[in-house]
Amino acid sequence: MGHERMPLGHSLWNDLSVTDGPASEHSAHQVLVATDTTRAHWTLTIARKGRGWLLTLNGDGTKDTWAASGPDLFEALRNLRRVIDPLGFRLALNGARRDAWASGMQRDMGEGRYVYLLEPGQKGRPEQVDTLGTAPIEFIGSVAEQETHYAHWLSTRG
Repeated sequence: MGHERMPLGHSLWNDLSVTDGPASEHSAHQVLVATDTTRAHWTLTIARKGRGWLLTLNGDGTKDTWAASGPDLFEALRNLRRVIDPLGFRLALNGARRDAWASGMQRDMGEGRYVYLLEPGQKGRPEQVDTLGTAPIEFIGSVAEQETHYAHWLSTRG
């Protein structure tokens, strides 16, 4: 279970593989959502159960709701983007930048709360930013573009 469009009122908690403890850390954030022709602020709700993450995106002023889960925040965000990318929606968040990637340590120890901004050929440690921090919309890409950038970055590491 990674992601799906869900009817209002449905909970993905029963579908999560994490079963250790009650849900916790529930918060809602306004995020800029852009298409080729529009921009609007929608509500992104973040919830936890054990180490699992559940993200729910509500199209404010609409009945549209999408949800995705993951073992860390970065992967839950990528799973949500796999659902909304084909619909033309882009989230103006650091974790959705083409040049953003969470390392294994960031995912394991930091639960994917932070990502690196990867520049090909860069020496040393990349800049680290909050996964859910606001990013300029022109830096946002699809999950596929993000994966391509990451592979290219890896190939330039010497």
